[in-house]
Amino acid sequence: MKKPRILVVDDDYNVRKLISLKLETEGYEVISVTSGQEAWEKVQEMPFNLIITDIMMPEMTGDELRQKVNAYNPNIPLIMITAYGSISHAVEALKNGANDYITKPFQIPELLTKVRNAVEKQQLQEEVQYLRDTLEKRKVFDQIIGRSSAIEAVLSQVHMVARSRVSIVIEGESGTGKELLARAIHYSSNRADAPFVAVSCGALPEELLENELFGHVKGAYTGAHGNAKGLFEEAHTGTIFLDEIGEINHNIQVKLLRVLQEQEFKPVGTTHTVKVDVRVLAATNRRLKEMVAKGTFREDLYYRLNVMTITVPPLRDRKEDIPLLAEHFLKIYRHQFEKDVLGFTPEAIQKLMAYEWPGNVRELENKIQQALLMTRTSYILPENIPLYNVEPIKSYSTELRPFQDEKKTVVDAFERNYITRALKLHHGNITHAAKAAGKDRKDFWRIMKKHNIDAKKFKNRP
Repeated sequence: MKKPRILVVDDDYNVRKLISLKLETEGYEVISVTSGQEAWEKVQEMPFNLIITDIMMPEMTGDELRQKVNAYNPNIPLIMITAYGSISHAVEALKNGANDYITKPFQIPELLTKVRNAVEKQQLQEEVQYLRDTLEKRKVFDQIIGRSSAIEAVLSQVHMVARSRVSIVIEGESGTGKELLARAIHYSSNRADAPFVAVSCGALPEELLENELFGHVKGAYTGAHGNAKGLFEEAHTGTIFLDEIGEINHNIQVKLLRVLQEQEFKPVGTTHTVKVDVRVLAATNRRLKEMVAKGTFREDLYYRLNVMTITVPPLRDRKEDIPLLAEHFLKIYRHQFEKDVLGFTPEAIQKLMAYEWPGNVRELENKIQQALLMTRTSYILPENIPLYNVEPIKSYSTELRPFQDEKKTVVDAFERNYITRALKLHHGNITHAAKAAGKDRKDFWRIMKKHNIDAKKFKNRP
């Protein structure tokens, strides 16, 4: 088992040596330094389970160190060492985030007890956070619903690139789930235990976006009363997700290029450079390559970002996933809305399958919520689903039919829709349509005959 690591900070050699020896005897790994500045540098280099620091030190006091550590990582506990006459300083530090204090001259058993309690508490918090993160990772993949070949291909790409550190552009229409995919990449990577920071580039004006991404220093502009970290710094050692990357202007494109090339940037209002280790994932519903050709997106930034492209298919190209997605959203919202709805009638599923879904999965989620609010029966009926420009649905019964009968209705609707779309895409060429569908030509022909679908109707269609 890995030893807990403790940082001891004191400008008094004897105190530092005594504490270090006793802690090492107890099985702790100890790093000792002589100043607050040295301690601050160590905190940024490696993780610690506990910091024991003297309060009264030259240059950077123990309390100043506490403030920096609390801002950097509030999960690192601190025990403050103070002389008897300056207990008030320790009490003030406790109010502001220190975990405990001990007065000089201290008793070793008392120190060891405080250290043991602090380390055990910190390790318990780490374990709880680990379990939460693990659940979050599982939750992300549980939310990617689908068994279609289109979504399976996307997930295969995710698993291939996740553990690398390359930048990735996720393309897809609005509502297809690009941020969810970015989270899946992050939580499958070596950075899964570090922050995932998402920002919508199109939702903020230029000045505000620059400030959000790169932070600012005190006095950078009116109202900047203190230093503020930007999202790149917040995402240090983790992943930043830049949604709507095609919306950023030339000035921010230049700064973003520097981050990708040098892993560094300058906060607003300073020439000081901040180093970061961040993986960049970007998403867009625009064609970046066309923007490069028009001169609205930098070519060098495009190639830095677009090491790998993952395209999320629109819902109309993976309609076989609609029943699964609909059931998923039903389970979520029937509890929220306190509705005793068991499922969908086959005709309701048929109506969902017949729609083209220009708003993609987000629109489907919205329509399921509306349908739940409108239904007064145990099953969602076609008229409960507010969709227009959909072919009329055959008459239905609210009675529960045998499982195989209901399954056949849904499967038939899916087969008809899928084969028709395949033939449309391939202009009636059965061989090409079957190959794209991953089916044997004879099986494809058999399904066509089953549903009286004539390939000639799709010849020479645009």
